[in-house]
Amino acid sequence: MPIHHRRLRSLAVTTVLAAVAAMPACYYPGGPLYSADRYTYESTSWSPKTVTMIDTRSGEAVWAVDVPVDTQVVIAFSEGTGPNPLNPDEIVWQLMRQGKRFGVLESRQPAPPSASRRLDLSIRAAPEIAGEQEILSPFTPEGTRTPAPTAEPSPGAGGTSVPGMSR
Repeated sequence: MPIHHRRLRSLAVTTVLAAVAAMPACYYPGGPLYSADRYTYESTSWSPKTVTMIDTRSGEAVWAVDVPVDTQVVIAFSEGTGPNPLNPDEIVWQLMRQGKRFGVLESRQPAPPSASRRLDLSIRAAPEIAGEQEILSPFTPEGTRTPAPTAEPSPGAGGTSVPGMSR
């Protein structure tokens, strides 16, 4: 094989590998199937989910989200970006339409280090109809939970939109 064909082929392979490495995160139920410290949980009528982060040093629930039916929560951890030595990491998360494979995780909150945190998954009483449950925001730093903003009609869309979710 001539040298210029080998160079062209290795350039093509390098370009494809660089493009794959530069792609944004892909969200699939359970996570990416490699050690990325990123998780995706889908909620359905027969399996409505609540995800809770436990600080294993104290046993305290420091973050939780009730995932609405037909929605998924994508959770990732950012190491070393937290505010102090007790919470050196951040949990980065977003609720989005179920099945959405790409998107920006915009919500952030301080998190314990990886050796001191655990995500607990619980399934609420089923069946649950989409839109039936009250959507609660995650715990506040004071440990209380407040109702999240409610869905508002989208102008001209004929449907509803939930703040923080894109279609």
